[in-house]
Amino acid sequence: MSETLWLGLAVWAGLINAIACGLMGIDKRRARRQVDRISEWHLLVPVLLGGAPGSLAGMLLFRHKTRKRSFQAKWLLACLASLSAIGAGAWWLTQA
Repeated sequence: MSETLWLGLAVWAGLINAIACGLMGIDKRRARRQVDRISEWHLLVPVLLGGAPGSLAGMLLFRHKTRKRSFQAKWLLACLASLSAIGAGAWWLTQA
């Protein structure tokens, strides 16, 4: 793969993980202030796009959604879907 593609993937990974972590922090702050929350769907979209490590870091750092088993199950499914897509993409790139 070209150097440019690797750089693009690294930038994407950094951004999506920072967004995923930040969303957890923002939602935790909103929960404490009892104002409108970020929907679970919007918390899970970055996970689907490769932000699982950032989302997990945000969950642990902000102690957010760590006791919500239903969210954790959805989070795990999103991680598995993301890993499947990444694996399929990696396979496709090696076949080209």
